[in-house]
Amino acid sequence: MPSTRIIKYPEMEQLTGRDRRTLWRWWQKDQIFPKPLMQNGRAIGWSEDQYSTWLASLEAANS
Repeated sequence: MPSTRIIKYPEMEQLTGRDRRTLWRWWQKDQIFPKPLMQNGRAIGWSEDQYSTWLASLEAANS
């Protein structure tokens, strides 16, 4: 099974143009962004597949 790349916070901030607090609010409060992968109770990032799926859903909603 191929492993997927993990997108860490700094890269996700750059990809979305939003800061860490906004990303947290989007997934925790607004529930419009994928939940990050966790390790030992800490967020470590998102799988590239999660990001691609989220991005595709945004593009579909806007078309």
